[in-house]
Amino acid sequence: MELADRTNESIAACAIPRFETPSTRTEGLRPPLPLLLTALHAAPYLACREDEIVKQSIMRFLAANPGVEEVPVEVWKAVTSKLGNCRTVKQCRERWRNQLDPSIVSLPWTPDEDATIDRLRALHGNAWKLIASQLPGR
Repeated sequence: MELADRTNESIAACAIPRFETPSTRTEGLRPPLPLLLTALHAAPYLACREDEIVKQSIMRFLAANPGVEEVPVEVWKAVTSKLGNCRTVKQCRERWRNQLDPSIVSLPWTPDEDATIDRLRALHGNAWKLIASQLPGR
């Protein structure tokens, strides 16, 4: 099997079907067919499946390796292979860092945090990376 065939198969396996509606097709033609969003396009996360795989895999690694601050690239590669290579290492890592990590605080900002942001912005200007480093979990 050639590389192109395997690539097309893996893209087809990762595809998410979208269905035409009667308003988007001409009546009298063939019945609606699934339109595929391939892995080459930004496909939405399937929260019930992909998020759980990422979360369980990384939590398992962190539980087995206490004190590790950065998850190695090899672990992220294993996570992407569990997802069928539908996502890149970068996509999985950023999904973990920005949405799935349990240490992230997703509650509304508190008045203390607002005051801290105002104070740090007055001190450092728009250095948001520096400001964010002073707000753990945000």
